[in-house]
Amino acid sequence: MPPTAAELLDLAIRATAAYRREDLGERLAVARRRLLDPEVRVLVVGEFKQGKSLLVNSLVDAPVCPVDDDLATAVPTLVRYAPEPSVVLVGDDEHQRRQVPIDQLAQHVSEAGNPGNRERLRYAEVGFPAPCCPAASAWSTRREWAASTRPTAPAPWPCCPPPTP
Repeated sequence: MPPTAAELLDLAIRATAAYRREDLGERLAVARRRLLDPEVRVLVVGEFKQGKSLLVNSLVDAPVCPVDDDLATAVPTLVRYAPEPSVVLVGDDEHQRRQVPIDQLAQHVSEAGNPGNRERLRYAEVGFPAPCCPAASAWSTRREWAASTRPTAPAPWPCCPPPTP
């Protein structure tokens, strides 16, 4: 039987150690984690003020992303399954994490509440029980759904997907 993709990555990672290519080994290790991660990611991107947050809210059948005629999202927002509603703001450093009440989300992710991303947030993570999904109760905590909204115009934050723990 041919080797699996994970086995091939393991072999490549061992080779990078033998050839003292730690930089490449780290990238391959990230690729291996992503390969084995069962989480499905849906990225919602588009022009400013074109309904990305409304689309995500419609997909999960809940108001998880702030929406208003005068509100534009200024910080990437990751929405994922959680047993209880929650909001965690992640700063420039992945270890800079702080929880805020869900009703304060717009103050941190919108251009009106956080102009030019002055809080220097990398992204906001919104946890929500997703009652709209009939399979949600059967999903384990590792079988999560995720959606992200992010404007495509240049912005003051680094463009990168949130890492998988």
